[in-house]
Amino acid sequence: MNNHSEQQIQVWKQRSNALLIALVGENLVDAWWNSKNKAFDNRTPASQWIEDPESVYDYLMNHSGGDYS
Repeated sequence: MNNHSEQQIQVWKQRSNALLIALVGENLVDAWWNSKNKAFDNRTPASQWIEDPESVYDYLMNHSGGDYS
């Protein structure tokens, strides 16, 4: 994991949650964070975030632009 500042990581988390609200709706945000995801080798985004928050943020940014691959 790169050495990103805590401030940068907080910004990514806020933006990630805003993107999730737009993508899945506010009621499903917690479920998304805690559900297995193939993009993270069937790990939850929450556990992936602990190791590499930038990868989760990048994933959401790509999907918010319509890239579903």
